[in-house]
Amino acid sequence: MGVVLTLLGLFVLSKAIGDNASSELTMLEEPSGYIETTEIEVFQVLKEGSLARTKEKESDGVFVGPIVLLLDETGSHYDNEIIKIERGKKLQQVGVYKYASHINPVNTVPAVRITE
Repeated sequence: MGVVLTLLGLFVLSKAIGDNASSELTMLEEPSGYIETTEIEVFQVLKEGSLARTKEKESDGVFVGPIVLLLDETGSHYDNEIIKIERGKKLQQVGVYKYASHINPVNTVPAVRITE
């Protein structure tokens, strides 16, 4: 019985910590640099946008580049979706996104939009 109560207590504590984890999106006054990539893979959809990993030019179908928060007005992305960046378009940094994960207490990534 004690083991069950301990496990239940740990579960409730982990949910409370996870639910209180804060995220913060800070928009830049002016858009800044670009991130060179031809594709990104969404790994988590959030209310602020979609966290995605970029594909490095040298990689062969493996998404090993930096993580970004893709801001998209359509909001119709899903986990594991691969988004191709059309020729002539780029990812432009328009902000900074801070969030907590189970692995790292604070992660900071560029917030980007697909622009021409």
